[in-house]
Amino acid sequence: MLPALLTTLLWSFSVVCATRSTHSLGGPTANVMRLCLGTALLAFWAHGFGKGFGGAGLGFFMLCGLVGFGFGDVALYEALPRIGS
Repeated sequence: MLPALLTTLLWSFSVVCATRSTHSLGGPTANVMRLCLGTALLAFWAHGFGKGFGGAGLGFFMLCGLVGFGFGDVALYEALPRIGS
């Protein structure tokens, strides 16, 4: 039950922070900044603790990132200023 509670709290915190950043910066700018930060952190983790670009699932990972972050989060960051968190 603790992981479910922690997941709920972290997702809620994420949406509240995203709403505040979209009001301050605008939807597209906030999304690009978040994507740049996320890419840098994932690259650090992959090259520091993993195989970097040498994993077997790289293509699937890139496709999932394109669909999830590319399309899904664009819609989310455009909707947040309109509907709020």
